[in-house]
Amino acid sequence: MMFLKNIFDAFMFLLVIQESSTLDTLVPADKLMHPAASLARCIAEIANRDTFRTIAIINNIEYRYEDTHVEETAKIFAEENVLQFVLKESENTNDIIKYKNLLILVFSDIHKISTFVNETVHQEMKYLVVVNETLEEESFEHLNKIAYELQHHDATFIVKDLYNTTYTFLTTIPKVDRNTCNYDDEVKATLINTCVNGMLTEKTIFPPKKLRNLQKCPFNVGMATMYPYSLIDDKETLQNLQPINHSQIRGSDLEIIKIISDYFNASLHLYYIRREEENPFLNLEYIPFLLNGTFDACAGGLYRIYGDLVSYSGIYNRQAVVWVYSVHREPVSWQNLVTKINGLYIFIVFYLCYCFIWIIFCNVDHITVSCRNTFLNGWGALMGTSSLQDANTLKQRVLSISYLLLCLHLSAYISVQLYSFFTIREPPAMLKTNDDIMESGRTTFLRIETKFFVEDEKYVAFAKKSENCAHFKDCEEKTVAHNGLTVIPEGYFYSLQAATAVDHEARVLRPAENIITMYHEMIVRKNSPFSVKFEKIVQRLFEAGICDRLYLEAIGLLIEAKAQSANSNILANSYTCESGCAITVSQIAGAIYVWSSGCLLSFFVFVLEIAVNKKKP
Repeated sequence: MMFLKNIFDAFMFLLVIQESSTLDTLVPADKLMHPAASLARCIAEIANRDTFRTIAIINNIEYRYEDTHVEETAKIFAEENVLQFVLKESENTNDIIKYKNLLILVFSDIHKISTFVNETVHQEMKYLVVVNETLEEESFEHLNKIAYELQHHDATFIVKDLYNTTYTFLTTIPKVDRNTCNYDDEVKATLINTCVNGMLTEKTIFPPKKLRNLQKCPFNVGMATMYPYSLIDDKETLQNLQPINHSQIRGSDLEIIKIISDYFNASLHLYYIRREEENPFLNLEYIPFLLNGTFDACAGGLYRIYGDLVSYSGIYNRQAVVWVYSVHREPVSWQNLVTKINGLYIFIVFYLCYCFIWIIFCNVDHITVSCRNTFLNGWGALMGTSSLQDANTLKQRVLSISYLLLCLHLSAYISVQLYSFFTIREPPAMLKTNDDIMESGRTTFLRIETKFFVEDEKYVAFAKKSENCAHFKDCEEKTVAHNGLTVIPEGYFYSLQAATAVDHEARVLRPAENIITMYHEMIVRKNSPFSVKFEKIVQRLFEAGICDRLYLEAIGLLIEAKAQSANSNILANSYTCESGCAITVSQIAGAIYVWSSGCLLSFFVFVLEIAVNKKKP
């Protein structure tokens, strides 16, 4: 096997040399540039095309006659308007790591590359390493070892051919071994570009080196629980860090993780993270498992609260913490009809005025008048149940006509009030701001462990007066039952509003203001080979609206639609019927009860009169 391996390496070495040499035939010999000038113009093209601000030239060669190679390169850079500076000692590169958009060009001998790698290379920089000698098979194998060590860095090696006319660009792209799920130890330097007579044959210089294909190797993700990002069935029976099946879990974070796992061609393995949903900022026990490589990522409604210990996916969802309060309409029934009719006292005043004026007119005209009959007949006419007394004079007739007009207007007024009361429904009293909430005087229900999550003095003072509840569900139930207030995440609000709706109308509302806004981010093992790509995938999903869509689907599209419908209905000032509004007998049952009571009372008087008359002689 070792013999075959050596043959294969030799074949690859000759293939690279032959391919680069073959390209020389494309350019006439009389038009070939000086090798130093050819390479310099290729590198100048790279700098201008990839918008590098500056090139730092490091002379790490051993022989003085090679210095002319560096000088020729610097001269051509000046002609091409490429900013540059030359460093004579490679250790000085530690001072230039602060620069951005900087390309580091290193001239080195093959036996000094190892020193360069150990002392110079930084993850954040891009390197072009020019090997200043023609490679033989042994040297090419040594270069492969150096390239393997730099497989996660943007380092590209430039090797000249046997005729010093063509330069080959080589680099190593990391791969995963399907069998061991580790990095492939047999990966070799790959040809990515060629410089011929001052021109590049390809555009690629620094190919992407982040892993994209995990060859179905495990992608281990810890899943915490938080509605609606992650919900796990029977989580009370699970142990911390216990493996879970995909069928046990649902939520928007699970769908995002599935998308990422498919992108990396990985086998997704999920593990349960025990965490208190209502106070998720305290449990950090699973972070060591992320740091030691047990987990590749963690999800489930997490936040950027772990500092620089981990990498983050970037914000993919925002969720507000809001006040929630109970609302209700006044019941539409005949019992509270009278209290809803305003202005009746005006008719009572005119009724009394009529009675007193009638009595005065009769006394002036020396007509016998009964005060009892006057008040009874006047009230009966006002209610439309009896006629007025006979008018004997002109002034009495004028008074009676004006009073009858008043009675007609009262009848119309009562009819309009009766119709509107039973057909038109007004919205309930609403609290629009957080200040309105705290000044409403309502009872507040909050969990004692989490109520002081905001340092605002006004909020803290208000929260101190609140009553305690056991958990979110208990707070919600007490809020609805006692017409109170509570604090919940916005994700819980839709479910609560949909579940408590009555007759398609909301019974809980929230003000327009938020208490705070939480920004959710997944966390990734720091320095993971796919952490950068992980962040890019999540951000693309967020920008495309997929994260928000998955969030709403996790809540339930029907629940969200029902909550919106209930909210719009409670805010509408609408009729209770769609067409041909009619007042039913049950709605005016109070009048029937009054009439029935009057009949019974009159029958009782009738019986009483019979009994009294029998006793008389």
